[in-house]
Amino acid sequence: MSGLRLAHARVVDDPQQVADASAAILAVMDGLQVQWLLDPTQVDLGRTSQFAIEAIAAAVLRPQTSVLQD
Repeated sequence: MSGLRLAHARVVDDPQQVADASAAILAVMDGLQVQWLLDPTQVDLGRTSQFAIEAIAAAVLRPQTSVLQD
């Protein structure tokens, strides 16, 4: 079986959705790493990375109406 599956979650088999989520995670990680390199005392790289990954995975696995739309 292909796609992304997390424990007790639905299977995501839309390749574009998996690709978008993967790209978003990499982009967030790059940005966090730059911030950490500039001032490691201001960024908890592990905690903020975990938060971002969990937020992106949750958005894919449990889609909801966007909070950015009216």
